[in-house]
Amino acid sequence: MSTTLMVAGNYLELVRKGRNMTRVDVLRRVSELSGMSIETSESQLVRIEKGEIDTRTSLAQYVITAISASADAYNWLVTNHNATLADSQRLASEALQGRVSDLAASASQLAEDSQARVAQILDQIRSDPAQMALLAGYGERLLEERAERQPARRRVRGNRRTP
Repeated sequence: MSTTLMVAGNYLELVRKGRNMTRVDVLRRVSELSGMSIETSESQLVRIEKGEIDTRTSLAQYVITAISASADAYNWLVTNHNATLADSQRLASEALQGRVSDLAASASQLAEDSQARVAQILDQIRSDPAQMALLAGYGERLLEERAERQPARRRVRGNRRTP
């Protein structure tokens, strides 16, 4: 089990409980937000909150929206390998109080660290065409997934289905 998934899942659970929502409430709201296009179950939501599975980004986004959590906080927890349960508790508390954390500074540092790590990886595999091809394929897949999420985000923000 990934520690980052466990910490991020804990954040989702704390916000959900803080809003006095049951998992069934969340599932119903996800279904409404997605126009019935997202299928999930209560057991899957339990596993997400426990960090036992790495969920589809679209499902995570709908859950975040359904419980009025912060996508920035969730993404920071998922991508920051130094994040702790205390961080998830602090961010959940801030979400429930309607406050926004200083995630911008943390996200900026994380972005700088990630860029430096990507540069290191590129330097290490640059001479291996097979590994470079794998990396390019992975990058293309990430871009495709991001493009697929864009329409879903617009639909969620408007809280209505688009034709």
